[in-house]
Amino acid sequence: MHILPIFPLSTVLFPGSEIGVYAFERRYIQLVRRCHHSRSNFAIALIRKGHESGGPLPEPYLTVTEGRILKYDQKPNGEIDLRLRGEQRVRIRKFLPGEPYLVAEVEPLALDWPPGFDPAQVARLIPWMRAYFTQLTRLPYADALKLGQLDLPDDPEKLLFRAASLLVVKNSELQRWLEIESAPELMADLLHVLRIEVTVQAVSAKFPLGEKSEKLAKNC
Repeated sequence: MHILPIFPLSTVLFPGSEIGVYAFERRYIQLVRRCHHSRSNFAIALIRKGHESGGPLPEPYLTVTEGRILKYDQKPNGEIDLRLRGEQRVRIRKFLPGEPYLVAEVEPLALDWPPGFDPAQVARLIPWMRAYFTQLTRLPYADALKLGQLDLPDDPEKLLFRAASLLVVKNSELQRWLEIESAPELMADLLHVLRIEVTVQAVSAKFPLGEKSEKLAKNC
């Protein structure tokens, strides 16, 4: 068990992934500044109820990712631009009072690797990840996705979380993956979604909407 400040956002951070965070509210500027000066971590939590800014503190999901500050840039107006890297999954056990932002007692949440499951099987995700990434780079809004490079970690657990972070899906789906405790279950789910996404995108690329509709009409 250890204690972490919690930064609630409308996004999900996975271990091994990086995100940009902009702190502009006083309470979160205070949170980030303290962590930076003490060289300590804080957690990114997807908001379950409430809003990112203004009003009372939102209610976050209880499975979150502890993050480490990679880049810290404080603006003249006091607001802070950050680059954060996910370190490990943790589960919130209880919230602690005393600060204007959320603080919680957390415990690490490791993936379960059953004895009968060979971690090398996770490599089955790689060709589908490559195909999906290639399709993403061809989208009209690819620049907005800030894809960067497709890094493929050798470590099976890191590869699983990299696959989860790559998929452009709803936050609720990302959060569900973050909460899965079984490595085989997570791999099977990710593989299923990757296969569907790659296939759908391939069909869409081969048959644009107008052409596809015309072909379907002729076959009716």
